[in-house]
Amino acid sequence: MCLKLANPACDEEDRLPSFYFVKKLSSVIIDDQQHCVDDLSEQLKRHENRVSVVGVAYGYEDGMQLIETRKPDIIFLDVELGEKTGFDILADLPKPHPTVVFVSAMAHYSLRAIKVNAADYLLKPVNDNELENLIIRLGNDTQRKTNQQATNLLKSVQVNRDFKPDRIAIRQTDSLKLIYYADLVYVEADSNYSRFHTATKDRITASMTLKEVEETLISDRFLRTHKSYLVNREYVDKVAGGDHAHLILRNGEQIPIARRRVKEITERLRH
Repeated sequence: MCLKLANPACDEEDRLPSFYFVKKLSSVIIDDQQHCVDDLSEQLKRHENRVSVVGVAYGYEDGMQLIETRKPDIIFLDVELGEKTGFDILADLPKPHPTVVFVSAMAHYSLRAIKVNAADYLLKPVNDNELENLIIRLGNDTQRKTNQQATNLLKSVQVNRDFKPDRIAIRQTDSLKLIYYADLVYVEADSNYSRFHTATKDRITASMTLKEVEETLISDRFLRTHKSYLVNREYVDKVAGGDHAHLILRNGEQIPIARRRVKEITERLRH
């Protein structure tokens, strides 16, 4: 095969595949469980045209040393690292830091912090399609900059077992949009997307299903009134409508309540 760039006489069909012209990213894996390291290493081999593994580490000390010596483009970072956590490594990363992808087996307080700040993460066992999509996205310079913004935001959050989020960071094409819960009036489903309606009348669309939004907005202030609506109770004025119940918000908007949810919503609003 001849190279199109080197020899203009090459036929169109002789061009190298497009991935040859994509910068290959280097990565390290930091995880305290050998089988998890082995599994992720094996999965990444299937994407070796885009990313290579240049080292692995099993804890905080050797992880920091590995990052310093190998200077990877991407860190696949376990949330739980024995006595330490991935957040300890995140806090001590030099600036500008590599792209960070958190990997976790547990949807607990730590993962909640990651989700509400829109940082990149993968749940164990890692789904190969999700891994491939993430690697493709991180091959884009703009997306890596967004990752930097998200992880910088996450570094500012005090994460512990009492962690209670008060905001959500929504990924846009080239930036993050930060919405505090106190400013979020309601979220409306739009197929596989969600529209966030704020007190300042912003309309922000995110590539999240309403179920994903509900799982992220872990707070008593939000009510799932309908398959298409998630409402901040602090903006509810009253329940109206009888057999066709709906919420009337302080701004005058009306939000439907599914019949099977009327009793639950009414009781929650009383307390």
